[in-house]
Amino acid sequence: MDYAMLALDMDGTLLKSDKTISPETLDALKALAAKGVALTVSTGRNLSEMADYPELTSLMRYGILNSGAVIWDFEQSVPREMSKNCFVY
Repeated sequence: MDYAMLALDMDGTLLKSDKTISPETLDALKALAAKGVALTVSTGRNLSEMADYPELTSLMRYGILNSGAVIWDFEQSVPREMSKNCFVY
């Protein structure tokens, strides 16, 4: 079966106990991305915490962050005109 998207949790799944990503896992993710699978991180972490994992976010198109409260497109930022009308609480 071919999958269009793979969503991965970070802590306890994608990351090792020392909070790093193994080279083997990165290689597997790169192989999936090369096949056209959309890689997605699904985590309780917020966007600023993702900056610690540039090797991961460079492979991921989307992030389901803040325990699902935020869906982020790592490849495209929010248009400036859209951000003017946002309410954050």
